[in-house]
Amino acid sequence: MKPCRYLFVFLLLVGCSLQEQKWPNIQPSPGARQIRIDSVTLDKVSLDSVYCSGIGFSCFTTSLKICYFDRYLGYLYSFDIDGTFLDRKYGLGRGPGEVIIENPFGFYLDEAGDLTLLGNGLDVETHSVRGDRDYFMIAYQQNGSDASNDYSTYTHSIMPEVHTRGDSEILYCLFCENPKFNMLNHTAKFLEEAYHLAVIDKNTHEGKVIVKGFPSKYYESPYQLFAFSYIHYDLLPGSDKMLVSFEGTPELYLCDSRGRPQHVFGSPGKDMDQDYLPVNSFRGEDVKNFRRNRETKGYYGSVKVYGRYVFRSYKKGAVSSSDGLQIYEDEVLIADLDVPKDFCVIGVSGKKVISNIQFDEEAEQLYCYEFEME
Repeated sequence: MKPCRYLFVFLLLVGCSLQEQKWPNIQPSPGARQIRIDSVTLDKVSLDSVYCSGIGFSCFTTSLKICYFDRYLGYLYSFDIDGTFLDRKYGLGRGPGEVIIENPFGFYLDEAGDLTLLGNGLDVETHSVRGDRDYFMIAYQQNGSDASNDYSTYTHSIMPEVHTRGDSEILYCLFCENPKFNMLNHTAKFLEEAYHLAVIDKNTHEGKVIVKGFPSKYYESPYQLFAFSYIHYDLLPGSDKMLVSFEGTPELYLCDSRGRPQHVFGSPGKDMDQDYLPVNSFRGEDVKNFRRNRETKGYYGSVKVYGRYVFRSYKKGAVSSSDGLQIYEDEVLIADLDVPKDFCVIGVSGKKVISNIQFDEEAEQLYCYEFEME
C-alpha cells in the first residue's frame, strides 16, 4: 500500500524573494486544438522479476534504459526497453556505493547517471557515476515563521518531482500548511504570495523559493481547489526555462528560470469530474473532503517535455475506468487519449513513448506501457 502523506506533513525550510508575478488567464489561439491521434495501441511490458517492495520511482534515460528506484530497499534497477534486466546498483547502507536515505520523498537520475535523493527532513543525498557520495542538510536563514519568501514556511509537496539544473541546482515542489500562513486561514495573502518550488544549491547547501502565486481560478474557488494547490513542472531541454501546470486548471505556463510566467497554452481534459468538495479547515469532515477530492476527483498531473512535444497526464476521477493523457506538438493539442489509471509518460525513444513503472501486487511484477506515436 502506498504511504498517504496528504495533510499530515511537517514544516521544512528556504529564503529568497522575487518580484511579484501574475498568472495570466488562458487565451486559446485559433488552431490550438487539432486532434489527429484518436487512439493508440498500448503494449504492456512486463519487466524481468527483481527483488523489490513495489513502491518506487521510475525514469527513462537517453541511453535507452528504463530505471526503477525502490524507495524502501534503496536499489536502482535498470532494464532495456523490452523489459530485460540490465543492472542493479546501490542498496541501503552507509558503505561505499550504498544510499543513506531510507524511503526518500524525491528522486532524480540525470542523463549522466548521477543520482539525487531528498529525505523527509532537510537531508539531501547525491551520488555521481564516479562513485562520489555527498550527504548534507539544507542550510537556511529564517526571516520569520510566516514569511512567504522563507524556506522554513514550507514543507515538501506530495509531488515527488525533483530535477537538477546545471551542475549546482536541485529543484523540487513545495507546499505550505504553516498555521501562520496557509491557504485556508490566510486565503488572499496566500494566493498572492505563496511559493511552489524550492531551489537548493549543491555547493553552498542553501535554498531559495521560486514560482509565486496562483491563477485566477483559485481566487474564485479557493476552498474547492485547496486539495489541488500543487504544481507539476518540467525543465525545457537546452534552456533555463520551465513548464508549469497547476492541478486545478488546464493552463500550461512557460516560465523563465525563476518561475515567472511568460506564455500560456493548454486545453481542458475530457470527462473529468471536477465537482470538488469544499475544504474549509484542517479538522473533521474537511479532512475527509480533502481525501475524497484527492482520491475520487479529476485533476491535472505530470508534465513531461520532449523536443516539440509536451505530455500531460490527468486523472478523470473515480467515475471513470481510465485516466487521460494529452499530447501537444508545438503547443497545439494533437491527442487526448484514454489511458490506464495512474499512467504518465517518463520517456520517448524515437516514436516509442514509455510510461511510468507500476507494480502488479497479485503477480508481484513490475510493468510499464509503451505505444507508438503515429
